[in-house]
Amino acid sequence: MASEKQINANRQNAKNSPGPLTPEGKDRSSRNAIKHGLAGERWLLIDEDPEAFDTLWQSACDYYQPQGLEVELVERAVGLYWRLRRAASFEAMLINAKTETVAHDPMRELKIFSEEKSACPIAHALESILHDDLLNRLGRYERNLHNQLLAVLKQLEEMREARVSSQLSLPAPETAQASAA
Repeated sequence: MASEKQINANRQNAKNSPGPLTPEGKDRSSRNAIKHGLAGERWLLIDEDPEAFDTLWQSACDYYQPQGLEVELVERAVGLYWRLRRAASFEAMLINAKTETVAHDPMRELKIFSEEKSACPIAHALESILHDDLLNRLGRYERNLHNQLLAVLKQLEEMREARVSSQLSLPAPETAQASAA
């Protein structure tokens, strides 16, 4: 453990640090706390395709035709949908990784017969994942994202309906001019 003197010296040195200087360093340090990418506000992780995200964003904008604050709601909905897709791919990766681990376990056959279980690696992988509570935690994230997405879509629809109904209730420009004359 560091002594009090070392801790104070580290604090002084940290105060003199300019931090990351290059754009790459700044981008990398901005992701220091990302663990899984399901709970943050940053939509894209390093290995995700920005063009696919832009395509999703553009199709949402084409569909909703947002105006004013609606743009923020569409952005939020797209981000939540993107993270929901990420959660589904995490689930698949988790199951595949556990399946591969179980399938390459040299003691697998012995364990299977001694526990009188099926020889299916996927079943063993799922059992292992459930035992580790990983799927349960992932499911909680998924449900949370799904509920947030539903709430944002509901709010967006209500805002759009209010905008459309207010546009419909305005008198046409030629009618307003004719009544003024």
